[in-house]
Amino acid sequence: MNEIKPIRVLIADDNASMRKVIRTFVEDISNVEICAVARDGAEALESARTLKPDVLILDVAMPRLNGVEVASLIKKSLPRAKVILFTMYEDSVGKTLAKSAGVDVILAKTRGISALTEKINAVIEEG
Repeated sequence: MNEIKPIRVLIADDNASMRKVIRTFVEDISNVEICAVARDGAEALESARTLKPDVLILDVAMPRLNGVEVASLIKKSLPRAKVILFTMYEDSVGKTLAKSAGVDVILAKTRGISALTEKINAVIEEG
C-alpha cells in the first residue's frame, strides 16, 4: 500500500507573530507538513535548496533577500515548486516582475489567513 507523500511547505516572513499564525493554520491543512520556517530571504533560500519544499510562502519585504528575489533564485533549482507571495504590499509588488521571477500567487495579507489556506490548497491541486 502506497502512503501519500505530504506536501512540504516552507514559510518565510521576518515578523515572528506572522510566522506563528501562518504556521498554525498551514499545519491544519490535511496532507501538509511544514519543512522549514525562515526569518529572512537568505535563510529561506538556503532552507529551500536543502529541503526542496513543494510550496514556499514568502513575504516580500524581508532582510537580506526579498521574496521576489528568493522566488527567482529558487525557481532555477526547483522549477516545480509553487511560490505564494503573502504580503502587505500587494499593490506595490510589480506583478509582471513577480510572475517573471516564478511567483505563482500574489496575495495580500489583508485578505486574511483563510484566503492563504485556499491558495495553498489551489496550488496543491494544480500539482
